[in-house]
Amino acid sequence: MAFNNPISGGPDLISALRNALEKTPNAYAKPPLTGGTQISSRFADDRLAILDAICEQSGWNRNQVINALVDRGLLVLFQQISDVAVDAIMDHAADKIMPTFDPYAGMAKELASFNRFQIFPAIQLIRIGQLPEQSDKTWLISKVETDRGTIELQDVAAGWLLPLHVSHIEKFYRDTVSDAKDGLKHCMLELNVQVVINENQLTIVPISAGRFTDKPAKARETMKISDEAVAAFRNMPGTRKR
Repeated sequence: MAFNNPISGGPDLISALRNALEKTPNAYAKPPLTGGTQISSRFADDRLAILDAICEQSGWNRNQVINALVDRGLLVLFQQISDVAVDAIMDHAADKIMPTFDPYAGMAKELASFNRFQIFPAIQLIRIGQLPEQSDKTWLISKVETDRGTIELQDVAAGWLLPLHVSHIEKFYRDTVSDAKDGLKHCMLELNVQVVINENQLTIVPISAGRFTDKPAKARETMKISDEAVAAFRNMPGTRKR
């Protein structure tokens, strides 16, 4: 059995498909993103009938259902074979989809081997009427497109998708402390852009525009008023002086 399963830690597409089939209230049932190279396949009549029935009941299309089934099938397969066989498969696959002449291919290939990602500088969360907050969300990798030099990270719980070009990545480090806790491969991404989630919109901005190093003017004014109120209270007749 392979210790390092390259499919482990990704989005649980079969659980999402199950939720879509069973119409589970408030459960995650979003189909996977589709794209990439188009191929033609042949199916036995009974298998095709089952596939179409699943599509009709879930609301997913054939491509989305097949992606979920292939994803789970690869997970199970890699659990049954040795690390040597897994590495041989992944190296052969990487050579096909990540050309060596692409200057971004090396980084994309390495990033594709990780299961979990932490982003630095921390993502800034902006909500109306509140001070900015930092988010320490853990992201999964959902897609690598070497021809475009992009990777896409996913926050399954909130449904966020974060597309990044590898030129946005200054450095990346393996998080061996987190690895030791759950056996997955964790990565710390140091970006040269700031990721901002403003209410229901996700954007990236230059670091100089994205870092919130100063308190908003409204917050400073509130603090000023509070200090004046405290001073006035202390000067009231009968107030004990400290």
